[in-house]
Amino acid sequence: MGKQNITEFDGLDLELFFCTEILKLNSLHYGYWEKNEKPEEDGTKLTLDCLRDAQQKYTDILIDAIPENVKSILDVGCGIGDVSRALSKLEYNVTAISPDSNHAKYFENHLSKLTFLQTKFEDLKIDGKFDLILMSESQNYFPTEIGFRQCATLLLPKGYLLVSGMFRKDSGSEFTEVPNTIEDYAKTAEKHGLLLTENVDITQNILPTIEFIYESMERYVEPSVTMLNQFISSIAPLKSWFIKVFFRKQMKQTLQLYNYYRKRTDPLFFQKNIVYARLLFQYDV
Repeated sequence: MGKQNITEFDGLDLELFFCTEILKLNSLHYGYWEKNEKPEEDGTKLTLDCLRDAQQKYTDILIDAIPENVKSILDVGCGIGDVSRALSKLEYNVTAISPDSNHAKYFENHLSKLTFLQTKFEDLKIDGKFDLILMSESQNYFPTEIGFRQCATLLLPKGYLLVSGMFRKDSGSEFTEVPNTIEDYAKTAEKHGLLLTENVDITQNILPTIEFIYESMERYVEPSVTMLNQFISSIAPLKSWFIKVFFRKQMKQTLQLYNYYRKRTDPLFFQKNIVYARLLFQYDV
């Protein structure tokens, strides 16, 4: 049995639940901000509506990066399907995959050119090949070598791999969930016949979302947790003790999750360790 994802809480994907049910977002990705539209610099505040607009722009920018001759697309790690649906509306034939059973419900009323499969990329067995494989913030969820072997199996000759996501700046010990630098990733890709043709650094374009998450945790989450803990302790000391004793596993999980996001979304820490890039490879066979 694999290691439990830190964002899972007794079977519930907290990240998915928070983004879709609490924030009412239509996407799970970081969004894309034009450099001259960065909040604060033009006097505006970053709001959830701004974030929704940035997420739509991310989808638009991603679609614009698709070469003209592409007709069939495999969307790897499709999330709740916003990119897949946008592609399908543009008449691409899209196969969207995700191992998460929670994602399936977002495809119940999908379009005719859109197919959803619940599977891991490394386990995918399917007839036919694709003009392009898309990995939007998903390339770090499976072993790199296995991922490229699957690409070589599933791509048509001269097909493309479009990757948009996080890479390490160096081989340091931080951000262990991000295994590759761009250089290492491109070298591994080349061994499997995938040649890097485009490398666009968009770190600054996604950074406002990192800042928004970090500031929200600082302004709202921390004070709320502190206030709730103090309130329960003051009016019901016995209940407070009971909760700490009998729910210590869940409390430990919650603390781990909070510390994970607190560190990962620190803008200075993020910029020091991470490059967010859009990479386009072509299968040279």
